[in-house]
Amino acid sequence: MRFATFLLMLVALSAAAFAQRRVMPIDDLPPAVVEHHETRWDVRPSLKYDALCALNVLSGDPYYLKFYQADYDRLAPKFTPAEKAEFVALKRIIKDQNKGIISADLALILSVEPGDSLDDMLVALDKPNDIRERLKQTPYYSAPNFTEFMQVRPHAIAAIRALKRVGFDEDWSQHIRPQIMAKAPQIEKQLVQYNIVPLQEQVLGHALPDNRIEVDLLYYSQPHGIKITGTRFLTHFEYPFDIVLHNAVHEMMHPPYDLKSPATVQAIESLRHDAFLMDKVKHHDPSYGYNEFEGFVEEDCVQALEQTITQSMGMKEDEREYWRIQDGGMHVLAIALYELMQRERFMELRESFPHFLRRMVASGKLTNERLVQLNREFYAGR
Repeated sequence: MRFATFLLMLVALSAAAFAQRRVMPIDDLPPAVVEHHETRWDVRPSLKYDALCALNVLSGDPYYLKFYQADYDRLAPKFTPAEKAEFVALKRIIKDQNKGIISADLALILSVEPGDSLDDMLVALDKPNDIRERLKQTPYYSAPNFTEFMQVRPHAIAAIRALKRVGFDEDWSQHIRPQIMAKAPQIEKQLVQYNIVPLQEQVLGHALPDNRIEVDLLYYSQPHGIKITGTRFLTHFEYPFDIVLHNAVHEMMHPPYDLKSPATVQAIESLRHDAFLMDKVKHHDPSYGYNEFEGFVEEDCVQALEQTITQSMGMKEDEREYWRIQDGGMHVLAIALYELMQRERFMELRESFPHFLRRMVASGKLTNERLVQLNREFYAGR
C-alpha cells in the first residue's frame, strides 16, 4: 500500500544521480537465512477493521457502491446530514486529495493500537502521540503521511462516533459476524496445508517478525486485500480460497526491499525513465490505489513475487488472464519481473529479491525496451 513505500522520501539522494540510467555495482549478498520453518495460521473476524472498511461505502463512493449498494441503502438513512458529511470528508482528503484508500490508510495506522471495538478505536484516536510512537517502530511511518492522518483524525473520530450512535457494532455482531464465523474454520483448514513463511523469508532475504499469520476476515473490504502492521492482513470472507492464499502470500512481503539502501533506491528510481511503465503509473483508475510511483513499483514487485511463490507451491492458474484483468491491466512491471524470475531461475537459486532487482536493472534486462518486449512475450506464451 501507499504507506508501505513512503520511506523513499527519507533517503537523501540528489536528482542528478537519477538523470540517466547507469550501471551500478551490485554487492554480493549472503544466502538468505530462513529463520522460521513452519507457518501458523490465525483466522478471525474483526469489527475494528470491518468498520474502517465500511467508511469507504458510507462515503457514497460509487466505486464501492458497486459491491455494497444494498448495505448503503440500509445504513445511510440512519445517519444525520452532519455525520454523512464526515464520511465524505474522509474520502475528499484521503482519496480525492491524497490518492489513498480510506480503509487501507486508517487500518494500517490504527493497527498499531490494541483492541477490536469502536470504543477501542476512539480511545486510540484520542492519543495520537501514542499512535505516532508505535508507528515509528514499524516500516510504515513518515512525517508527511502522519500529517495527513492528523488532518483526517477529527473526521475519523466523528465517523466512528456516528457508527457507534447508530449501533453499527450491534448490527455487525448480529448480521455479519455469524456469517464470517461460519466460514472461518473452512478457510483455516485449507490454509494449514500451506507453509508459506519459509518461502517468503527466502525471497525477501530476511526473517519475518513472526511465523504466525493473522487473517482478518471481513465483510466490507471488497475489492481489496489490505496489509496492516505485523504479519497480519485483511481479506474478504467470501473470496475464493485461492485469492485468500494469494493475499496471504502477497501482503506479508510489503515492503519487499530495504528502503534505507541507497543501491536499492537508485535501482527503483532508474525505472522512472521507462515510458511504458510511467504511462501506467500516470494513467490508471486511481480507485485501485498505487497512485504514486513508489507505491506502484512496490506493488508490482510484490505481485511478481506472489505469482512466483504460489507457482512454486504448485498452484495452477491462468496468470495471463489474471494480469490482463487485474486492476485494468496496469501491472506491466510485475509481468516483466515475473518473466525474468522464470528465466533467471529465481526460486531455484535462492537469490533475495532486492539483489535480483538491482541485478536486473544493472544488467539492462529491465530497461524500457525490455519491459515492452517482456510483456509482449508473456502474453504470447513464450
